[in-house]
Amino acid sequence: MTVDRAMIEAIRQVAQIPTDRRLWSLATIAAYAELSESHVAQKVVSKPGFPRPIRLDGNGHPRWLAGEVMAYFEASRAS
Repeated sequence: MTVDRAMIEAIRQVAQIPTDRRLWSLATIAAYAELSESHVAQKVVSKPGFPRPIRLDGNGHPRWLAGEVMAYFEASRAS
């Protein structure tokens, strides 16, 4: 697999964003929680207490602040 310079630069820039400020998609949340994306979409993000999504253009795909999602899963694990 070949990775071009633009991809390397994009990854480097994302890595500089503090984890608690990064925006995660459903796919990223699913990977983090080791769950299927459909399970996360249907069961997890709709739970009371799950962080509210952010829609960048008002009605686009939702994103969640990574720090809030991580805190939610940590609190769930502690319960």
